[in-house]
Amino acid sequence: MSKLMLKDLLIYGEDGVYLLDELRDIITRKKESVLDNAIKEFKPEELVLVNPFGEEIHPSKAEEILDSLKGIPSVKIFPHIDVYDCIILPENIEILNEMDNSWEFSSSPVNNVPKVLVDEKEISELDVTPIWVLEISPDDLTPVSTVESFVKNMNGGMLVAILYTYLISAEEEAIISFVEGTGGFVINLSKKLIEPKDNVETEFMKRMRSRVGKYLGMKALRGEIL
Repeated sequence: MSKLMLKDLLIYGEDGVYLLDELRDIITRKKESVLDNAIKEFKPEELVLVNPFGEEIHPSKAEEILDSLKGIPSVKIFPHIDVYDCIILPENIEILNEMDNSWEFSSSPVNNVPKVLVDEKEISELDVTPIWVLEISPDDLTPVSTVESFVKNMNGGMLVAILYTYLISAEEEAIISFVEGTGGFVINLSKKLIEPKDNVETEFMKRMRSRVGKYLGMKALRGEIL
């Protein structure tokens, strides 16, 4: 009997930046594909889902996903969440109140290569490319280098970079180039740094380490703010 466990998919369990319109649908579809691919690859007779859904999942969506699991003889879910009280569960599905949850792995495809536990003895990687999400804050002194290094160390998949910082045009273009090279995209919430126009401004920009300092300092230097 083959037993398969998926852990921490948290479909519709996003929060923070993962709720951005540009990200949420992509992440949800990717998580659903992890579940589909795991079932097709391992064809389990018993499927254990630990934290499959987030608290915000709509009952109709949970019902749709659970109905797709009817072909599996036994499906066990842990833990109980309120959404299960709002739907009629298929006969093959059992909600567990207790279970051994000590295995350290994650099936989430977000900032992680998704993995499953097979027959309670082997953790196996799924052939599903992950989504990497990188937030660049104003505290990052070298955002281009940060993105370049992240891309070099990625284990496959696509990168979504969220820019909260202050950038000159050349930096923004370089980041976009690195990110698009992975098949990903940039969510640009940054502000434009004033481009230095002479040696004085160029030297000033070099001396100001803080990105916020560069932004405010250049405006002050040009008399745009008091």
